[in-house]
Amino acid sequence: MKSQTEMYNEAQALVNCNENQAAIDVLEGLLNRYPDDSRAHIDLGLLHHKMGNAKIALDQYQKATVLETENIEFLKILADYYYVELKDVTAALATYKKILDIEPNDVDSLTIAGNLCLCEHDWDAAEHYYQRVQEIEPWRFEIQEYLEKLASRKENPGSRKGSDATMLYQSSQECVDAGDLPGALQLLKKIIDIDPDYALAYNDIGVIYYQMGEREKTFEYYQLAAQKMPDNHIFLKNIADFYCYEHGDLHKALPIYLKILNEEPADIEVLMTMGAVNLRLDRLADAKVFFNRVLDIEPWNVEANEQLERLRSTGSGVHPAIAALGCIE
Repeated sequence: MKSQTEMYNEAQALVNCNENQAAIDVLEGLLNRYPDDSRAHIDLGLLHHKMGNAKIALDQYQKATVLETENIEFLKILADYYYVELKDVTAALATYKKILDIEPNDVDSLTIAGNLCLCEHDWDAAEHYYQRVQEIEPWRFEIQEYLEKLASRKENPGSRKGSDATMLYQSSQECVDAGDLPGALQLLKKIIDIDPDYALAYNDIGVIYYQMGEREKTFEYYQLAAQKMPDNHIFLKNIADFYCYEHGDLHKALPIYLKILNEEPADIEVLMTMGAVNLRLDRLADAKVFFNRVLDIEPWNVEANEQLERLRSTGSGVHPAIAALGCIE
């Protein structure tokens, strides 16, 4: 009969060979014999998490933290799972507070606790955690900015709505930079709750849904952003690009691109897109117009030069809508 250590080592070897189900079987057998092996519970949770078994993963993480109540590594795994996977800010914050009871100077936990308090609109608690971070790492400029904005809220109560939304938006960008898309999404939706006219939050929600593969929600939020700020070219481009590349509906995309170019004739991105769209429509002369316009603005543009080289020997009439732009000398 294998010992506890031998069984655990066998499971690790299987994990290293990407034989996850076999590793799960070994760990479950180990825990049947040794139910108090906290590391086996954590590893089993991680494997189930990887395989998409959310409830089992949570159960194993919780069992590990019950067995080792002061193991910061286990508590952080559980706290991150609450926050990132389950989007349970309350449970995540409670777990980070347990970590800070054990290790009051854990800077990462202090920072995350401050961010979570922002999500909950608990400004005083957020200020407390950020002040602790600043005491330990005074060079953290972003923490100083947060503290200044929190102080501004107290001094100017009338401006709290905008200040709150701005702080949450900055936190959402940090989540995006860290690869925490669910966390960013949660913060952006908090912004909309505070300020329903915060157009940039709608647009960014659309971008995140696109990265998550939820195309219908993407388009919904792009449209909401454009409704809030109908003259914002970034928002209009997102809608036009969605029509063009996701729906394949060039007839709906083209008028939006043309509107942008009428207002900003030197928009290189849209000029290049219009060139490519006209190639797809077999309007070769129209495509040349746009690529030539790009070279008028950026003579060094390699992609525009390459496209024109391919089109050099072709020629046809220019579509009236294109000529109306005034791009042709």
